[in-house]
Amino acid sequence: MSAPLEPANEELLDRYAAVLIDLAAAHGITGLRHGRPGWLVGDVAAGRTLMDMARFEAEATSLLGASVALVSSDAPSAPGMTGATLRTSTAA
Repeated sequence: MSAPLEPANEELLDRYAAVLIDLAAAHGITGLRHGRPGWLVGDVAAGRTLMDMARFEAEATSLLGASVALVSSDAPSAPGMTGATLRTSTAA
């Protein structure tokens, strides 16, 4: 049994921001912003489901080797955890 992954930190999320933004868009998610450690807040397009969010989380976690969770920007908890937008660079 493997140890649980550490949450993705802001630096890691920003380093891979361009890739994460493209990956999110493929699942109908835009406007990625930092949330709590390991969490992102995003705008989920109408007609998309929790399965789209779960697929994004799984793919992002696999890509980063750190846990990534997503909360929809219209969820009740989102306003209290929404931070700055991801800072894109070419470092990834």
